[in-house]
Amino acid sequence: MRFRTRSTLFWAVAFCWLAWTGVRAEAPTERSAADIVRSFRSLAPTLSAQQSPIELWGHIVGPDPLPVRCATPLSLALHLERPHLSSHARSVARSLLATPQSSDPFILAEGLEWRTVRDARRALSGSFQPTATEAIELASLEAGRALALWVDVMGWLPPVTASSGAPLTVYISADLPAGADGMALLVSEPEHTFEEDAAAVILLSPRLLRHPERLQQALIHQLAHTVLWSYSHREALPWQEASAVALEVEARRDVRPYLDHFNERLQRRSTSLLSDDLRLSQGSGLWALFLDLSRPVSGPILRRLWEELAAVPGDNLAEAAESTFAALDRSDLGSEITTYLAWGMFTANDDDGRHFPFAETLAPTQADTVHASYPAQGPAGSGVLEPWSGHVIRLLPGAGPGGTRLEFQGDDRGRWTLLALFEGRNGGPLYSAEIPVDSDGRATLTFPWQAISRASLAVAYVSARGSEAGTFSYSVWHDPAYPYELAGLQAEPSPAGVVLNWITQSESDLAAWNLYRSRSPLTGYVRINQVPILAGGDTMESLRYVYRDGNAEPGRKYYYYLEGLTIGGFAERSPGISIRIPESAQRH
Repeated sequence: MRFRTRSTLFWAVAFCWLAWTGVRAEAPTERSAADIVRSFRSLAPTLSAQQSPIELWGHIVGPDPLPVRCATPLSLALHLERPHLSSHARSVARSLLATPQSSDPFILAEGLEWRTVRDARRALSGSFQPTATEAIELASLEAGRALALWVDVMGWLPPVTASSGAPLTVYISADLPAGADGMALLVSEPEHTFEEDAAAVILLSPRLLRHPERLQQALIHQLAHTVLWSYSHREALPWQEASAVALEVEARRDVRPYLDHFNERLQRRSTSLLSDDLRLSQGSGLWALFLDLSRPVSGPILRRLWEELAAVPGDNLAEAAESTFAALDRSDLGSEITTYLAWGMFTANDDDGRHFPFAETLAPTQADTVHASYPAQGPAGSGVLEPWSGHVIRLLPGAGPGGTRLEFQGDDRGRWTLLALFEGRNGGPLYSAEIPVDSDGRATLTFPWQAISRASLAVAYVSARGSEAGTFSYSVWHDPAYPYELAGLQAEPSPAGVVLNWITQSESDLAAWNLYRSRSPLTGYVRINQVPILAGGDTMESLRYVYRDGNAEPGRKYYYYLEGLTIGGFAERSPGISIRIPESAQRH
């Protein structure tokens, strides 16, 4: 299997300069929407529904700013939690998530109705007003372009609004958690109901009016959330955030705001792609982008997946993903994750132009375990994988001829998928192949080293029982007799040309033979057998083969070598031999 590629001039131009563009890194902070909900539950008895949203957020989130600039996972987590709260806590949550009180709309463009709230109004007064108004107009224009791409080109549904054709209200409001640039709210009518078709509004921080670029990014990101809510707002929060990041990047063609998050996500393979950590949720936008980038001929896979999600109420991402992938080409969730892990190995200087179009701007990624001497066992750590996560094993050539065998063992808690990548020597082609895993979680990978510079094995784990983690182990060793042990190769002149015969002491995974001939010892070799010569397959017995080269001419010297073909498609070349045919040889 060769990797499918996607390369467009737009993406190349848009990202080629990002390698030298500096992006300020934020200090990683382990925080999740679930943490905020737990904090709210514990503090709710001490909070008052009369407090302003910004005061409430200050109590719940704490003094430290959020590690990401999107607060929508927090608002949605509390929205979904409201039916399970006490009456007092529900009242506080209603105050926290209420539609802001605002002035009359002051600008209407591209289906967006802008309003200002409380202290944000002074940002639009005095000498600052022209700059702020211009920033809003530019953001509205970019939002219109994003919607045209999503809805008219990619086929997404438009954002959820109070009624069909109604503008989406955007509030310039300071009522946001510290560090957040924006937040989308679901507004249900009446207040105590929680229908799937609740309308959406967007809150943006007034400080963005001084930064038009960040205002555009925040608006488009929150707009992406409202588009996703046209399908469902009850899916896993990390998946909703990852999908919004992917839609934003596809609309703005700019990965700079998420480079740190993507890099962190690539380095933490054993952490679930559905991790509730806010930074990793945004980093998982790389996975959502991969779905569309890896299958451009199939159309927007991300949209098709959300359509599948919308068909069944509730959080059903695993089932929807399996159904969507199966409808495409009979792949499954595990296969998609292993291929995504493989793509993640081709970043920075390892970018080969066949994977992420912005791969050069991503940080170098390393395998989780690397082996250059054998025998070896692994993994070096605990060997535990969260659901929807993986591990990458890298194998380097050992000493001497032959091949390598790896035996994998995963537990029975879920499904395991293995994808092997083989990189050719001297810039040779890249090959990949899925390795079968039996019902007991066992798999074997065997290959010769002759034409391979390094091999990698991507391991993916999908839990069959909710959120239960899986464990795995493996052993790897060098096999000098793989795929065959040659006892001898001989060539003898005959009246019919040249008779070649060879004997093997053993064969492993050997499918067929090819014979090559040249008049030079170094170059010019051509295959002389029209069809492959069937091999013994797997045997420890000695086998003898005979082949007649009827095109060899008297008086010339020829060079020959054997090529053994494995079941996996690898070729192992034998040492060469030479023979000179006497002038006196008679042809019959």
